[in-house]
Amino acid sequence: MSRSTETIRRISRLDGGSFWFGGSLATLRAKFALWQRRIEQRRILAGLNDHLLKDMGITRRAAVAEARKPFWLP
Repeated sequence: MSRSTETIRRISRLDGGSFWFGGSLATLRAKFALWQRRIEQRRILAGLNDHLLKDMGITRRAAVAEARKPFWLP
């Protein structure tokens, strides 16, 4: 086990296992995949025209607010 992996596991244990990637490689991959989906979805949302946003029941202001959120925030 590499030194960095051991450090990650130690931090995860100290944090009660709630550290953002938990210590599992599968969990880390899932988290990155989620973040990538959020980035893509917010990019698409930002590019929609007002007609499509109105169709979905979303205001331009709400779409811009969502698109500006950092990828790590739900």
